[in-house]
Amino acid sequence: MKGAAVFLCFLSLPLALGAAPSESSVNRMEGEAAVARAKGAGNDILVITAQERATDIKHVFEFLEKKQQSQMLSITLSNGSVIKNILTIDVMPGGTLMLIKANTMKGQGYQVVPTEEVKEVTIDS
Repeated sequence: MKGAAVFLCFLSLPLALGAAPSESSVNRMEGEAAVARAKGAGNDILVITAQERATDIKHVFEFLEKKQQSQMLSITLSNGSVIKNILTIDVMPGGTLMLIKANTMKGQGYQVVPTEEVKEVTIDS
């Protein structure tokens, strides 16, 4: 996961400098990562878009929700905090943010979570 976060940060550097990365530069970087993997170097590099990652998380949530209908689900974040009693997960159009609706002590609440912060989805015990 660290490799993906570093890769995503690397992609965002041109945005911070005021220039968006061109599609050809992104394709070139993906190609270089594939070559590095083929040579055995950089085995911890994972090339995945934020949208793909967010969609995977949402699909896991929906799968577990169907299998464990009587139990609530939780998400553990990279900082160690846990969001419990999740009702729904919505992926924002860019895939970099997820809107999580959960039951709280004060009723239903919403939390916006960056996709790269999600460590795991678990069943509440």
